[in-house]
Amino acid sequence: MGLKKELEFISGVFFDCDIPKNKRYFLKYYTSKIQRQFLRYYITFSSRERFVEHTGIYVKKRWLQMLEFRFLKLENEYKLAKQEFDFTKVADIESGNYKF
Repeated sequence: MGLKKELEFISGVFFDCDIPKNKRYFLKYYTSKIQRQFLRYYITFSSRERFVEHTGIYVKKRWLQMLEFRFLKLENEYKLAKQEFDFTKVADIESGNYKF
């Protein structure tokens, strides 16, 4: 963990930080408290490995894998749609209507 990440962990910024504007579309897909906490944590640390230890929220590893997969899939599809100028797909993702 780099110094910046260590400081973010120590300060606990990932508990109540705002989601960056360019990633707010994720809020349509992560609706529960635990899912949103995962989203904040994942955006801060880009990893799910220590989520349970750092947050104190117990969830199964399989659930964390599914949340991470959803994040990576959405992020990848969003970037790809923007690169290909597929504005319908971009709009679907941003509105929460994208189906995997």
